[in-house]
This record gives sequence, structure tokens and C-alpha cells, in this order.
Amino acid sequence: MKTLLILFLFSALCGIQCKKTAPAGEVLTGKLIINGPCAHYVIQLQKGIIDTANIEPTWYDSFNDSTYTNVFTVGNLCTFGNYGLQKGDVFTFQIDPNPPAQICDICMIYVATPPKGNAVMNVRKVN
Repeated sequence: MKTLLILFLFSALCGIQCKKTAPAGEVLTGKLIINGPCAHYVIQLQKGIIDTANIEPTWYDSFNDSTYTNVFTVGNLCTFGNYGLQKGDVFTFQIDPNPPAQICDICMIYVATPPKGNAVMNVRKVN
């Protein structure tokens, strides 16, 4: 009986696995330049470095006739609105290397956004 209990405890301990998380990336600073309808968000990088494959070095917004540098569309549009940021807010964030699938209802209003996007996490408003 004692051997069976030890075997059971050993099996249970072997079955426990620690979930490895991706290492936290660099903390970046950004500014929300578009907070449009239907979960359209655009961030302009203020401080930090993002892989050039994931950011637009220059982007022209024909809606307000403005050109921006170092911008990207928010990829986790279903949850980003929960941070409560408004257009013009400056905040810190990290790029989410493993974003969950985005399954939410989004209306079909067109808002111009950069073609490159990133999911963000750990958002903290600065001002």
C-alpha cells in the first residue's frame, strides 16, 4: 500500500509541468494617434526599438492629411480598448510575441491604418 502511494505521488509530480512564458521584451513608449471607430487603433513609437519588419517608417493618413513616422496598427484590437486610452495618450507597452486569436465583432467602417501591426501587452498610461 505504501509503495502504491509513493508511486501515485511520483506520477502526480511528474505530471505537473511549469508553463514557460516568453521572456518579457523591451518596454517601449508609444502614443495613440488613431482611436477610431470599430476598434481601429494606431500607435506611434516614441521610444524604443521594434523590428523594422513590424513597423512602418513613414505612413500618410489621408483622412487627416498627416504623415507619421514609426507607426503600426494594434493587432489585438478585441482587447486593446480595455486599456481606456484616448487619442494623444502616451503610454508604455511591450510587444506580445504570442498573441491570442482575436475573435470579436467588429463593424465594417473603413478607417485608414498602416499595413503593419503588432499585438501589445502590459500597457501603462504615462500621462
